[in-house]
Amino acid sequence: MIGVLGAESSTSPPPVTPATEGSCRVSGFPEGLDDCSAETMLQIILSTILRCEISDRPAKRAKFDCDAADLGTFETPKRLWMSRRTLRKKWSSVLGSEEQFPLLVEALETVNGLRVDFVVPSFTLAGVDFRRLFKKFFVCCVEGHLDKLVFSLRNGALVPLAELDVQMNSKPESILFVQDPIEITDNVAKNVTAKAVKTMRHAMMLSLAALKQNADSFAVMVGVLGTESSTSPPPVTPATEGSCRVSGFPEGLDDCSAETMLQIILSTILRCEISDRPAKRAKFDCDAADIGTFETPKRLWMSRRTLRKKWSSVLGSEEQFPLLVEALVSSSLQATAKNDCSLQFEAFFDVHKDSIWVGLKLIEGDVVDVANVAHFIEQILTKTRDYFNSDASGDIRQLSVEQFMDNVNYIYESNKEKIV
Repeated sequence: MIGVLGAESSTSPPPVTPATEGSCRVSGFPEGLDDCSAETMLQIILSTILRCEISDRPAKRAKFDCDAADLGTFETPKRLWMSRRTLRKKWSSVLGSEEQFPLLVEALETVNGLRVDFVVPSFTLAGVDFRRLFKKFFVCCVEGHLDKLVFSLRNGALVPLAELDVQMNSKPESILFVQDPIEITDNVAKNVTAKAVKTMRHAMMLSLAALKQNADSFAVMVGVLGTESSTSPPPVTPATEGSCRVSGFPEGLDDCSAETMLQIILSTILRCEISDRPAKRAKFDCDAADIGTFETPKRLWMSRRTLRKKWSSVLGSEEQFPLLVEALVSSSLQATAKNDCSLQFEAFFDVHKDSIWVGLKLIEGDVVDVANVAHFIEQILTKTRDYFNSDASGDIRQLSVEQFMDNVNYIYESNKEKIV
């Protein structure tokens, strides 16, 4: 593309620009646009949105006979811009199926002297529960038979492929079908590979798990924010399939008390069993302590609310210790819960000032399960922290796994008949 100009204002003729392989010009910015603000926007687009990395300067750099500023040399190993059109149309189709997005209507009209073939009625998304819609969108993409559905923005629905009234220009190997709203025979996702669909589903599963951490934060959903204390900046922690950080613990938190709490959560509450060490263990370039390798056949982190209320009503006011309540809930669940998973992971933790970081490295099983276990651990640690912060007589260092388990067994046997 040589000397190609974009939409320009007649009052601000552009200077002569050099020949490049790709260029664009956008005019009409409000007052205040300068080199600094323009560079900031472009750096955000290149580095944050397209995730380009700044690379070393080439030995032979381009020379321009103009005053164009050099932003730098960028490279990216992934074509992150390729799937945006497909994802936008999929999302818009889901909005249409929820009657939040109007149908695209074919109607020849003239607007300001220009011919318009399609009209989109005015609409608003004010008051829309985006959390519910995002969850439905992710669940649809993760669990749906995408090779048998068509995301149709024209119809405002997910249409079974066999019932589509037009023949799309898909390929024999196409596994995703997204209809172009204008050229309805065009499948804009015909080149999407099975690997790309698998990557999309993996990211959406992690987002579904993250939505449980903070329902009102889209930043948490896409993994931008952590749950860290601003007064206690944590060290860099390794990448794991499931992790959490809880800050604000009272004075007295050390490695010993942190490990005791985690052993209670993993062994007594989640009823995980310690398994043999894997032949190839995870290696981290940090000081995270290795608690051990755990495995569980049951999702005891689910369906706990009703039993939690029942046990809380049975216990006295001085017995409302979160770890105790949760352990009793698990004792009740253990008797009836079926084996519904096969999960094995290696657990690590690190104590930094008033915070505990927990990391779970998946060995066998579903990544969603290990992410949910990490979220469950975060909830229990948060409740335990609040308990110790509100109870002046409580000492986090007085916990003992053996004494705790004996107490749980005694209370359970004495009161299990009351839980009906």
